[in-house]
Amino acid sequence: MRKIIFLTALIIFFQTLDAQIPRMHPRETFKNIVPFFSEIHIIPGNGLNSFNFVYKLPYNQLFFVKNDDDYLAGMKLTVEVYDTSNNFIARQIKEDNVVVKKYSQTNVPLLFVEGVIKFNLPDGTYKFVPDLIDIHSNQDVKPTPLLAKKNGDVKTEFLVPMVLDDKTYQYENENYRMLANFNDSIPFGHREFELMIPVVDTTLTEIYITAVNNADTLYNGYLKASFISTLDIQNIKDHIILKTNGNTKRFRNFIFKNFVNKLDEGRLTITISKDKHSIYSENIAKDVVWFDKPFSLRNPEFAINSLKFMVNDSVITKLLGVDKLYYSRELTKFWRKYDPTPETKYNELMDEYYRRVDYAIRNFASIENRNGTNTDRGEIFIKYGNPDNIERSSDDYGRVIEKWIYESSNLSFLFIDKNGTGEFALFK
Repeated sequence: MRKIIFLTALIIFFQTLDAQIPRMHPRETFKNIVPFFSEIHIIPGNGLNSFNFVYKLPYNQLFFVKNDDDYLAGMKLTVEVYDTSNNFIARQIKEDNVVVKKYSQTNVPLLFVEGVIKFNLPDGTYKFVPDLIDIHSNQDVKPTPLLAKKNGDVKTEFLVPMVLDDKTYQYENENYRMLANFNDSIPFGHREFELMIPVVDTTLTEIYITAVNNADTLYNGYLKASFISTLDIQNIKDHIILKTNGNTKRFRNFIFKNFVNKLDEGRLTITISKDKHSIYSENIAKDVVWFDKPFSLRNPEFAINSLKFMVNDSVITKLLGVDKLYYSRELTKFWRKYDPTPETKYNELMDEYYRRVDYAIRNFASIENRNGTNTDRGEIFIKYGNPDNIERSSDDYGRVIEKWIYESSNLSFLFIDKNGTGEFALFK
């Protein structure tokens, strides 16, 4: 609430009544395409290695059907394994069913079907080819194949780091660490995640790491926080957890925490060695991706022009006065002045603003205005956010009237659809 109030105050402060510069419309319709997330984690064993194909799919990508008071969905995932000569090695099929009570849950992008398929394979390089079928619509999707390699003749002290959720999952009075699974990438945003680095040598009490995000060195020193355990990736109630008990091979697991919110979009390269002077080291590269980035923010030129609701034209002209290659950089610099959490890379205020722009584009378009930000309702929504209450009525001429009420700021706005085209003009 404080964030929204601050954003509203900021827009009012910068608001101007006239707009003189022609504004650019989006060049294409924004489409919300949520990927099928998958990763492969290899747990070394004696003779055979456990290749764990972990996956998750948002509920809003599934076709739900109503059954009495429930809504049902399902998916069938087939994963085939091939060697480097494209010879078939193995195949496994897994079916997942989803039951929810409320229709609103069927369209939630943050609820997932999650699972793991295990393959016990000797050392080698393999291609994992997934095929996904929605059970009720019978639609067939072929996600991107994954490559995985475990060679016994190569000295490997460190396993590939795992991105973990910073929260634990409790099941039957036990707390488990959860895999984040974002296509082996690190999510950019307001949430914190941790990196777990399993090490073969359990006698180590510290490792030396250098973390470089794009061209900036974020960390250069020893990592000491760790625990010794076995590693077993399992699926419990649509959560991918690390089970750390049993009598199989044990690892020293180092935890790198409190750093994800300092990462910027781009590339993270981590160099790992036993100590500062060690000759042997391994480089691990991961992408930092803003998966739910507002669509209006993905086009920097359009994003700059969308500032018209909070700054005057001269500011926009100045931001657009640099080479197009630097639009994104200039936009970030502009918003940095209003970042409520300057110690992190994620700017909550910028995110909130462009989510409002996205909403206005999609929800306030009319026959006369295909871009909802160019309508009166779109402008008011971007400036003040979602109203506390909307009252609908009609006047003596049968025209639809909407009254938006903002209780916290004691504001209200009256809109009239004068021509019956869905173009609601601000009346007062």
